[in-house]
Amino acid sequence: SKKIVERDNQTIIKAVIDACRNMSKSKTGALLVFAKYADDDYYQSSGEYLDAKLSKRLLESIFNKNSPLHDGAVVIVDGRIVNASCVLPLSENEDLPPRFGLRHRAAIGVTEVSDAVTVVVSEETGEISFAKDGQIWINISHEKLEELLATEI
Repeated sequence: SKKIVERDNQTIIKAVIDACRNMSKSKTGALLVFAKYADDDYYQSSGEYLDAKLSKRLLESIFNKNSPLHDGAVVIVDGRIVNASCVLPLSENEDLPPRFGLRHRAAIGVTEVSDAVTVVVSEETGEISFAKDGQIWINISHEKLEELLATEI
């Protein structure tokens, strides 16, 4: 069954990359949390419970500006979108650049208090960023994102 898991992960990563590429082009803001467990206190109490199979179209639909769920984060566990529209803890880090809005602060914040990793698409610039352990990599390529996700999920 190892092969199936690997193929599933590749399918998930491809769907995430393709969705991020499209949202980046259209400057659609997005925040994706890849968590190890679904029962984490940091986001479980907020948002809409979905438990849906992750797909490119579903991610794009959720973050569409006209969607009632587009604000907040999507929480992904084992290739499933568990929650959408989640409120995350904001980073208290004073050294973050002032241009970072709530989305980036939340992306970093949740990685400071849990072992989740996050992906952000900036609404202002369309840039893609990746956060882990309170660190953020800004404006990364699709190739770099693919590499990071393959390592982390």
